[in-house]
Amino acid sequence: MGSPKTSWLVLSLLLVFVPWFSSVAAAEPADDLARILQAEDSLKYQAFLGDILADAKQEMRVREWAAQAIGHIGDPEGSPALLRALDDGKVNQAVLCRALGELWANTPALLYKIEILPHIPRKLLDVATKSPDPAARAAAFEAIALAFPGHGYREAAAVQSEVAAGKLTGDPAPLLQALMRVAGAPAIELPLEPPLLVQERNEQRQRVLAFGLTHPNADVAYFAAYFAARPATRELNLTEPLKQVLTRNEPLLRAQVLLGLARRQVKDEAVAATARRLLAEGTTQEKIAAVEAVNLLLPPEEVFSLLQQALRAAGTGRSTGVHQAVLETMAGLKAKGVAEFLWDVSRQKVPYHRLARIAAARAGAKEQINGLSADQYAGADEDAIHYIEVLEAAGLMDKLNWLASGLSLPERFVRSLPVRQRLVMALVYDADGKARPEAYRAHPEWLKDPDPVIRGAAAASLIAGKDEKSFKTLVAAWKRAKHDSLPDATLEILKSLDLLTDDDKLAVGASVAVSQMARESLADKRLEVRRKGVELLHKLTREINKKELYGVATGRSLEDYRALAKRCLQNEPPLQMVLRTNKGDIRFTLRRDRAPLTVDHFLRLATTGFYNDLVFHRVVPGFVIQTGDPQGLGFGGPGYSVRDEEGAVPFAAGTLGLASAGHDTGGSQFFFTALPTPHLDGRYTAFGQADEKSLAVIEDIVIGDRMLSIELEGH
Repeated sequence: MGSPKTSWLVLSLLLVFVPWFSSVAAAEPADDLARILQAEDSLKYQAFLGDILADAKQEMRVREWAAQAIGHIGDPEGSPALLRALDDGKVNQAVLCRALGELWANTPALLYKIEILPHIPRKLLDVATKSPDPAARAAAFEAIALAFPGHGYREAAAVQSEVAAGKLTGDPAPLLQALMRVAGAPAIELPLEPPLLVQERNEQRQRVLAFGLTHPNADVAYFAAYFAARPATRELNLTEPLKQVLTRNEPLLRAQVLLGLARRQVKDEAVAATARRLLAEGTTQEKIAAVEAVNLLLPPEEVFSLLQQALRAAGTGRSTGVHQAVLETMAGLKAKGVAEFLWDVSRQKVPYHRLARIAAARAGAKEQINGLSADQYAGADEDAIHYIEVLEAAGLMDKLNWLASGLSLPERFVRSLPVRQRLVMALVYDADGKARPEAYRAHPEWLKDPDPVIRGAAAASLIAGKDEKSFKTLVAAWKRAKHDSLPDATLEILKSLDLLTDDDKLAVGASVAVSQMARESLADKRLEVRRKGVELLHKLTREINKKELYGVATGRSLEDYRALAKRCLQNEPPLQMVLRTNKGDIRFTLRRDRAPLTVDHFLRLATTGFYNDLVFHRVVPGFVIQTGDPQGLGFGGPGYSVRDEEGAVPFAAGTLGLASAGHDTGGSQFFFTALPTPHLDGRYTAFGQADEKSLAVIEDIVIGDRMLSIELEGH
């Protein structure tokens, strides 16, 4: 969708203040909007927005949208315009602070390892501690946590003391939630840092989070518990305040508190008793948290017994997130009889038998898995892919290689592209995502495969072997990959060439050739390829290229943008959608007012049947459910990328977000959150919200469930 190198916020700029367009141009507002959306150069576009932001004659709302647009483009050269506006004091400080945070958190220019000038976080901290506007103070702290983690601990502790002393007027909750973000952000590790400074920093963070944990406001306490359960705060001594809050009758809060205690290995009988009780009778989120907690706190034999009880209690009528959490945890247990139990479950007529089969394979049921026949799983792609995943989980590489040979196999394993892709991935990458060199040695033909995904995996395997002949082979593969519509092969080849340049034995001429390939990549239509070319060229020559880091090629025409502009200027009511799954319907509202380009892109896919009958390929119980890959494997999309619109909507329970692999790389994959996930705020595009009743369906979805269709409500 969308024009190359444009930003949604210009859309909002025109949408929210139509009279402005009439004053600057005789053309219709929709025509002006369409021309701006079609702009080819993000940096020119940014200069245009900078002029609007600095123009005191412009309406204030227009200047605010311009500030947000600068933030979303992500070019560090936009910082001075935002800082000048902060000094001017005329534009909403909260808007400016959030724009600064989003710019520095998501800028692709960070690949140059830019040293953040201290005046940027210092300016935000001035607003955070001195502004009379509580909303501006909260936004400034949020920006610090998002873009400059490790800063602001002292200031957050000071403001927390102000709140505790009753010195602030109005509702302190939004400001306190922002303080929890700052205290929960990872600390900067400095070499030879004096122990007293480390202690002081930790005490400041502990004080803020402990205050939040015991605060009567449920949202504040949840934020504190959420960040107390994350790895960045694991070294902080929060055991006592966490134990105090464990007794509060607020399920989402209690689940996070239990995780915070379990991940700190607090082997207290009261904590263990709570984990046992919640596993048996808690809400879905509490049960999922309790699964992890008992696994961390109790002996394996007791955990095995408790999880068997939990599996029986979860029922056999349908699979749920609880079933998936229990089975995945069982797979890693070092207790007698686990593999046999899981294998027995996998042979029963229960809706979670596939989850149990993969768990059994991971638990060590290798002999049983080896007895499975490929013919049993040749009926459909999803069956064949499941078979491959079971073999992979069991570590049966010989059998996977036999499948890859194509000898005497059911046709599906040879001809189906998704099945072949999944098979190649299983052979190339280990559980940690590292490429195995033996895969390419066994299957060198993959580097000439028509599919760029398979060629990309082959390139990763080739370079893992550190073969002296790799360079010429990769160069030949790169020449072919340049013409692919998808970036997979080109990206992996460039990454492999990048690794080769670290070899001291590589000839000077080869380094020059790699530099030339990187330079050619700067003109590639695929954003991810351009960015890798920029990074590689900088590494080899110290050359800096900027404009190639921005903009996405989405193939829209001026007429497409004109139609979009007219729809948006009509100020239509919120769009009500229904996502039909095999577990029930998820009803949600699309936020065109906050993420218009993403919503329009999503609607184009949904209303053309793109999303019909796709699998939920990624489910993390108690966190997210993700779908939208036409291949069902997790790395597919529509063949193009769209602009990010980060930060417009926070991620609550049931929020709809666009999945991505970096700034402006989103496509068709999307996710729903199962609970509030504040660490995603400002990093992903949130563009919709499920209703309260649909949360139960979200909690029931497991890996392998299917999205049947997405429809406009009432159509």
